[in-house]
Amino acid sequence: MTSRLSDGATDPNAAAIDFGGLQGFAPGAWNGDANTLGGFVVHNNSFAGNLNGIWNYDNNSSVDASNNWWGSATGPTFASNVGGTGDKISTSTIAYDPWYIDAGRASLNTDVSGAGITISSGNFTPSETTDGEVTLPTGTSDLTMSDTSVLDFSASANSAATPGGNIIIGGVTTPLSSFTVGDGTPSTVDLSVPQTVGGQSVMVDKAVQLSSGSTTPIVITNSALPNVSASIPDGTTILAPSGWNGTIAPPKAASGSGNAPSGFTVGSTVIEVGATGAVLLFDKPVTLTLTGVTGTVGYRPANSTSWTQITTACSGTYANPGSPTFPGECAISDGTNTKIVTYHFTTFGEMIPDILPP
Repeated sequence: MTSRLSDGATDPNAAAIDFGGLQGFAPGAWNGDANTLGGFVVHNNSFAGNLNGIWNYDNNSSVDASNNWWGSATGPTFASNVGGTGDKISTSTIAYDPWYIDAGRASLNTDVSGAGITISSGNFTPSETTDGEVTLPTGTSDLTMSDTSVLDFSASANSAATPGGNIIIGGVTTPLSSFTVGDGTPSTVDLSVPQTVGGQSVMVDKAVQLSSGSTTPIVITNSALPNVSASIPDGTTILAPSGWNGTIAPPKAASGSGNAPSGFTVGSTVIEVGATGAVLLFDKPVTLTLTGVTGTVGYRPANSTSWTQITTACSGTYANPGSPTFPGECAISDGTNTKIVTYHFTTFGEMIPDILPP
């Protein structure tokens, strides 16, 4: 609905709207009363696709329109907001800063520092640039998240037209039966048939491409788990089963329950990354860094009770490890820390060798 700011307000100093979403109007919200008291408040709304976001016809009235999403991470279109491309506002009597940089209204522009965004809670929803592709705000690539925040791609992830058929990724119709994966030396795989990860069958039905705002890898950390990071190459496509809810969680401390490989016990460092209940695949290998972990590592796929030891050592060096074969994984250590280079997100952990009796 479009809103007249003075409608229903007995005290203009306390007038406020918080509808959540205002779209497809001209304008989304407006003030037309000659009211010298001002004090209108418009917070926590989404203005997107309106000819004008907020229009103030009475310059004697001020509008506090901070903490809104304007349809673009750059904020509203207005002369004082250089580079802003979102819904327009009319005059300087409308205060728009700070604004949300994502449609999920999880982070404000004040949460951006250099290449980093802090996502303290909620669903961070990057803008969809083309059909089946989302992009972080310009200049950003480092995401500091929490146990209560997720990346939400549910509105942009596409499903295959038919099981195992074609799917739109980054605006391009792509056949799952001849899908390109890998970096450096790509190869073609048949995703129209199930892929096997740790004994679990994964049938790809959904996909979305994730692009960095700075063409560098996207590094995801959790403020509650500072010794772990996940690095996703720019332009990576997330491949998921039909039951995926479209969200990705940062690395989180997880349970080491389940059956460990023979000769091992699951150690104290166990992290879950991605989506609870679903194994996510990637068309490019992603890298998990486990600070302070050395020795053997393994993983337990979603919906499995069995751990799989990672037996393949990555080629190359710790600073620049080589890639595994799709949809697998490899590991490499520098004697202090361990990197797991993998085509899938599940639960990962350290494996402690059993001590045999003398």
